[in-house]
Amino acid sequence: VLAKKDARSAKLLLDGNVCLVVFDIPEHARQARTAIRRYLKRQEFFMYQLSVWSSKKDMSREIFELIRELGIEEWVHVYIAKEVKG
Repeated sequence: VLAKKDARSAKLLLDGNVCLVVFDIPEHARQARTAIRRYLKRQEFFMYQLSVWSSKKDMSREIFELIRELGIEEWVHVYIAKEVKG
């Protein structure tokens, strides 16, 4: 099922917004942590840190489906965000 979720059909976010995925998945859920990282990389998310990723496409729906499928809802947060530069 994971392979069916693809960024090609996702809409590009406007006004400099990004889809931001932040997680802190415990060691006992290592397989899920590895799975979400592989998915984010495959969907061409940019990695800021091992647990902070962003995309210029709105992948929030696909990410929520993956989070539920992996059972990691309590450890993953998804935002549509805009970087503020000063």
